[in-house]
Amino acid sequence: MVSSRFNPICVLLLTLAFSSPGSAHAAEPVTTNKWAREIAAFARQDQQSPPPPKPILFTGSSSVRMWTNLARIFPGRPLLNRGFGGSHFSDLLEHFDALVAPYDPSVIVVYEGDNDIASGKSPEQVLADFNELRRRIRERFPNARCAYLAIKGSPSRLKHLEAQRQANHQIHQVIDADPQWSYLDTFSVLLDPAGLPDPKYFIDDRLHLNGEGYSQWQKVVGPWLDLAVGPVNPAGAAPRP
Repeated sequence: MVSSRFNPICVLLLTLAFSSPGSAHAAEPVTTNKWAREIAAFARQDQQSPPPPKPILFTGSSSVRMWTNLARIFPGRPLLNRGFGGSHFSDLLEHFDALVAPYDPSVIVVYEGDNDIASGKSPEQVLADFNELRRRIRERFPNARCAYLAIKGSPSRLKHLEAQRQANHQIHQVIDADPQWSYLDTFSVLLDPAGLPDPKYFIDDRLHLNGEGYSQWQKVVGPWLDLAVGPVNPAGAAPRP
């Protein structure tokens, strides 16, 4: 026998479920563009200060974004930093048309893979995404010189060190057969004698580089730029790429 009495709590719950304002809207999936703000900021920078023609473009995750003294340590070169912190290869691919394509770069320097591995992606997935980036650059900018900065180890991500080594090795093998690309070993220069990331090269978060760490990277990238682009002449102007 069904009771004729209503439980007031049930009535309240049913009322809220069917008549609460905005309940249907709240059930809809919400989509956001994680990088919209940073990409919009780059667009504003381009309007306020037009980038150099055919620049040397640095792009990738926070290790590029935080390399803020590029223009000072590589003077006389048409440098452009388009790093966006926390990014994966997949993010760079998604926003390729905003972060790479508009600038018609003569040189492209990429740092990605660090966050990919830390998030659980396999070295094979990192390699696949790198190969897709290679394909796009080859199609759009066949004459650009390109460099891949090896995934750095860091004290805060020691458990990923072997996977980082594997990803670096696989990418290095591919690059060895691609004359458009160079592999720059920004991994080994940060290791201590035991083969582990040396804390002296990192800020307090034990993930990002300090000034001394970037100095190690400069020693790797600078000579490559001299070979890829040519040395800066005494007047301080780099030869045209």
